[in-house]
Amino acid sequence: MEATKIVQRVVAMTCMLYLLWSLRFLFSGQSNKRKRIRDVELPYHCKRKRILWEPLVRVLGDHEFVRHHRISRALFDKIHKKIERHIKTDTKYVRKSCCRGNVSHIDSRSRLSMLLKHLAGSKTQDIYHAHGVSRPSVVQAIATTMDAIIEEFPIKPFPFDDETALQKLADGFRSKSTGGLFENVVGAFDGYLLRICKRCIGKTSGVQDPSKYYCRKGFYAVNCQVSCDSNRKVTSLSMLCPGAVPDTLAHKKGTMHRSLVEGKLPERFMFIGDNAYPESDQMLTPCTRTQMKHDIHALATSHYA
Repeated sequence: MEATKIVQRVVAMTCMLYLLWSLRFLFSGQSNKRKRIRDVELPYHCKRKRILWEPLVRVLGDHEFVRHHRISRALFDKIHKKIERHIKTDTKYVRKSCCRGNVSHIDSRSRLSMLLKHLAGSKTQDIYHAHGVSRPSVVQAIATTMDAIIEEFPIKPFPFDDETALQKLADGFRSKSTGGLFENVVGAFDGYLLRICKRCIGKTSGVQDPSKYYCRKGFYAVNCQVSCDSNRKVTSLSMLCPGAVPDTLAHKKGTMHRSLVEGKLPERFMFIGDNAYPESDQMLTPCTRTQMKHDIHALATSHYA
């Protein structure tokens, strides 16, 4: 009982002190809200200084430019010229006081640079510190630039019915192979694990089992099946399976495998791939160790016979 009375007295005293403290502002005419200090009065405040594109390129140099963007400056300018009209900012609607520096809007070349750095593996915080922009601006630039590239550089359907186009692809592989070893090869297949954020497959995404996206390399991903020509240009792309699905099953689920099974590709042409792909007359894969031992044993037996 004594302990209960002590607790009640402490609570009553606390309420009384809070009431007196509130009445002090009522009679003095002051507000109990903390006065907001302007940003310019804060000692640690400093607005972002947007980095111009030309000084940034001069600081990087040609070697560092290729290292940061994974492409040459000439190819960068070629891509930018193609998509500039989609990502260029109209300066008429830009706020003039959003940052320090000589420019307030984001240059279209900076937008393309943000996307390429993101695809090269740079972290978002490194990108917006390098360009002097906010994190939402980087996310928006990546999305809009990617949409522009997809629109201007679409992946054309594979030319199964065009003998001339298929022969051109085969000539490219033959010219780059040692001694023209790859003859009548029209494409190279491989799988790629596209890393995604776990939030993309959360409760609102409709995914029933997010663990299917956790790949063998230790992150969440989507299994992408890609084929390219001799110049590493993508000729087909399939993103139908989560990251935990092996390349064999992911390839069989795609349209390219169905086209090969249905015989749409002329018989003399073929694709190449690793051992994850099903071996057939039109899918050339490396020989396994077991197959090589069997062939050597068969050759030796026939020789002594």
